[in-house]
Amino acid sequence: MLGLEELLEQSDFVSVNCDLNPTSLRLMNARTFARIKTGAVLINTARGPIVDEDRPGRRAAHGKARRRGARRVRARAAAGGRPLRSMDNVLLAPHNSNSSPSAWERVHRSTLAQLAEALGAAYP
Repeated sequence: MLGLEELLEQSDFVSVNCDLNPTSLRLMNARTFARIKTGAVLINTARGPIVDEDRPGRRAAHGKARRRGARRVRARAAAGGRPLRSMDNVLLAPHNSNSSPSAWERVHRSTLAQLAEALGAAYP
C-alpha cells in the first residue's frame, strides 16, 4: 500500500476511477501534479471535477505529463479557447460509455422488469 504522493511519484500511468464527492473534488490539483512522475500518463475515467482543469492543463503543457486522457470534463473546459482542448498531449472523449444499443436494451429491459415486479405483473 502506498500513499497518494508516493503512488504519483512512482507510477507511469495514473488512472482516476473514483466517485465525485467532497473528498475527491479536485483530487488532482497543483499539489498532486507537482508530485506526479515526469512522463506519466493520467487517465481520468471518473467525473471531470476530480481533476482541477486549470493547473493540470498548464502542468501538462510544460511537459510534466506525457499525455492526459479525460472521459469527462466540465462544459467550459471543452469549449473553444480552454487550455485542455488545444493541447496535443490531451485526449478528450464524451461521457457516453453506456451509449450503445446493447447498453440501452439492458437499461430498458431492467426498467420494464422492475416496473412489472412493482405492479405484480409478469415480465417475459
